[in-house]
Amino acid sequence: MIKVLPKPAFGNQCIKILVGRCDDSDIHLDGCMGSYGKKFTIGHHSYGRTAFGFDGEAGQVYMIYLKALLFFLPVLVGYGLIIAALISTLAASGPIQDGQMRPEQIQQIGPMATRAGLFILAGAPLAFAGTFYLRARMFSYSWNHTFIGPHRFQAAMRARDLLGLQFVNALLTFLTLGLL
Repeated sequence: MIKVLPKPAFGNQCIKILVGRCDDSDIHLDGCMGSYGKKFTIGHHSYGRTAFGFDGEAGQVYMIYLKALLFFLPVLVGYGLIIAALISTLAASGPIQDGQMRPEQIQQIGPMATRAGLFILAGAPLAFAGTFYLRARMFSYSWNHTFIGPHRFQAAMRARDLLGLQFVNALLTFLTLGLL
């Protein structure tokens, strides 16, 4: 759905794109470029003689990535626990002989690795949701800071809408064997 609203910065109009059911795979405004890459990429496009522009700041991109990183903390903690268990067990029980761990070394690692595995398993759905959060936020950020002449785009994409779209697309691709 597209709405035309007043744009405060230029006093003309603002084009509002509400993205609820829209696949962003055709729009290559990924977060990996940051705001400086977007300024270059978007700023070198035009529609006729009217140039596009981008007025985002790097600090906002870093905040989006920092918030997305919080979704991955349980998985990172789990991997850290596994590494810590290996290092502490090897340091406490002596060196590996003949390239193999002794049975008592393996028994010492087991309980710590189990706890770490639980962190990873519990954090996997959260990390999965974090990827959709990052994609939706970067999509909205990119379009909300893009303008063409006196017009500004405004997008509102939610992570759960993107997740639903991806699920339905995957399901239909599976059911139709990719022929649809």
